[in-house]
Amino acid sequence: MVRCRESEYQNGTSNFIRKIYHREGKHATRYGIANFRVITVTPTKQRALNLCAKLQKAGLASKRFWFTNLAQISPSEPSRILEKIFFTPKDLGESVRYGFRD
Repeated sequence: MVRCRESEYQNGTSNFIRKIYHREGKHATRYGIANFRVITVTPTKQRALNLCAKLQKAGLASKRFWFTNLAQISPSEPSRILEKIFFTPKDLGESVRYGFRD
């Protein structure tokens, strides 16, 4: 799990995007895995949409990055995390949703 504050910038690049760039492509050599997902849970849906748009602008519009917001996750119903509550920068603007059961 990586925590970052979007309000932190370095050389005009947001902390979130910088961390994604840093990790992109290193998973195979570092961890020996071919595929993985990055799950991001934001306080609001608008925040998740904004981060998706930043990934698109940075050329990182991939289905690897899944976004949702806290309203979609319920501690009283933990199985909701498995449902189609995630969207990706690749499908931004469409009504496509993904879940772990797919």
